[in-house]
Amino acid sequence: MNWVICSSTGQIYTKGLMTMDPSPTLGCLMSSGGWNGPNAGLPPGASPAHPCSPLKIRQGWAGIDRVLQNRAYEAPSVEDAHKAFVLTPLAAAPHSLVLENREQQMFDRALAGSGLIVWDVSDETDSGGVRLVPAMGTFNAFRRGTAEDPYPGSKGVTTFDRYNVTFADISAAAPLMRFTVSGIPQPRQRAVRRV
Repeated sequence: MNWVICSSTGQIYTKGLMTMDPSPTLGCLMSSGGWNGPNAGLPPGASPAHPCSPLKIRQGWAGIDRVLQNRAYEAPSVEDAHKAFVLTPLAAAPHSLVLENREQQMFDRALAGSGLIVWDVSDETDSGGVRLVPAMGTFNAFRRGTAEDPYPGSKGVTTFDRYNVTFADISAAAPLMRFTVSGIPQPRQRAVRRV
């Protein structure tokens, strides 16, 4: 019953940010409503997870670092830094990608795994909402996620490639993770005409 109340309240406050369709990449509120306890040896429901970064950003609970250049980035855990990375590739419009480093600590201590989480956020009405982009396979909504969902995750996936943008060299899960970005179109420099 508590999950129903929390989920319904979350839907009201997120103003449609989350999709509630039955797709395998269901939205994010509190680990998709997962009980989140047994992974840390606790009873079900004893350790509810934080909402995803797209929701935290919308509510003003987290800041953003915009990814605008092809270079290396450092991602401190969202639980400590309260920040996520936002990238809007030209090929992705009207989608944005939100990256967060989720670690098994604090309220997130009972997550199924740690690492870089990639969210696909869309404003389209037919597929709008927040969708997890798992490192391996599809998001398991019934199990509320697995250790294979984050990057590199239990399968060691160190590259994400979508919308003509690549995140590579994703480091092992840690309170400070590193990754590189390529594929972002850079502004053309105008030739200077001498008179």
